[in-house]
Amino acid sequence: MEFLNRTTLVCNFEGKQMRKSRTLEELRKIQDWIFSRKSVKKRLRESRTLHDIIAIPNVLTEENIEAAREYEWSMLGPTVRSPQEGDIYITTRDINTLIDVDFDARYSATIEGVISKGTKLVIGYNNPKPFLIVAYPYELKEQEQKLIPEKFLRDNAYKGFAFVFKISELKDGLQFKSDAIGT
Repeated sequence: MEFLNRTTLVCNFEGKQMRKSRTLEELRKIQDWIFSRKSVKKRLRESRTLHDIIAIPNVLTEENIEAAREYEWSMLGPTVRSPQEGDIYITTRDINTLIDVDFDARYSATIEGVISKGTKLVIGYNNPKPFLIVAYPYELKEQEQKLIPEKFLRDNAYKGFAFVFKISELKDGLQFKSDAIGT
């Protein structure tokens, strides 16, 4: 009876024809794997942004990341410049964003918040063509009281926070104001 539930798989491996007897269950697993690999390749061809690529298992390679970076920056247009440390930007609308809350200990928390239109931000680092923009509020105490939960503010390990934006916000959410604090 075992023989009736088996089939012979013939494949070409490095120029040699090989035969292997497989159960139907084994063949289904192989078929599922082949289809899932085809699906991943198709999804990768259709993916453009880093967010799209991260969602596909086992394809986060340096080449794919660089392709995503170039695509995302190409969508911004030629007039958008890469933010530099100390640059000041103003929010042109209310922006839903992630807030990275830092502590002295070896941990941080990420919360969501809304930054009001007209908020002045200072870019926190240099990175040509980043995927994400890290910025600090110019009016630190005001934003801290407004956005950071009280339990974090009371924690002795609390060190501060930063906003984390997608680069797409450079197109319609953040406006370049000046390239140095106070100018």
